[in-house]
Amino acid sequence: MSARDRAAARLMEEMLVRGRPAARPYPWTVVWRWRYELAAAGLAGGLWYAAGGWAVAVLAVAAAGLATVPAAREWAWVVVTPHRVRAACAELRIQNHRGRLPAVVRTSRAPYGERVLLWCPAGTAPEDFAAVRPLLASACWAGDVRVVADARRRQFVTLEVVRRGPDPSVVRMEPDAGREAGARREPGERVPTGVAYGSRPR
Repeated sequence: MSARDRAAARLMEEMLVRGRPAARPYPWTVVWRWRYELAAAGLAGGLWYAAGGWAVAVLAVAAAGLATVPAAREWAWVVVTPHRVRAACAELRIQNHRGRLPAVVRTSRAPYGERVLLWCPAGTAPEDFAAVRPLLASACWAGDVRVVADARRRQFVTLEVVRRGPDPSVVRMEPDAGREAGARREPGERVPTGVAYGSRPR
């Protein structure tokens, strides 16, 4: 098979994968993804049953008051961001041939926003995220998203969702020499491991 035929085959395969809808998640996966919201709904229902509607009203007022506290808003983003990342993966077809999306392992606060650790199923890689950084940032309602590939375990990738900054610990630079910021990587190009795509090593 010639190089042109192999390139055409890869393009056709990519089109087939991108045209396939994401696989339906397992029920326990849905419960895990919405665990915080389900816990809040259970708490509200328990208060309604135990003390009546006024207790739920007090809880709603308290939640509205907490929304004005910066630290509370930062914790709220920790809950919201994983949903936005999954929505971005589904819309951008970052999935394997069976339609499985990368799984959110952990989301934590960071000085610049949130840090999301993902497990990539077989058939996906950090390069899939690096190729669509601007679209990821838009889907996450953020200013930027940096992609950090694990140096030893390529199935893990960290998305650094930048909402505040610039991060004083990171010096901005061009992603690659001669490459425009956010430009799509060619098939087979590897994301640098252990450093953020689009920044200098820390």
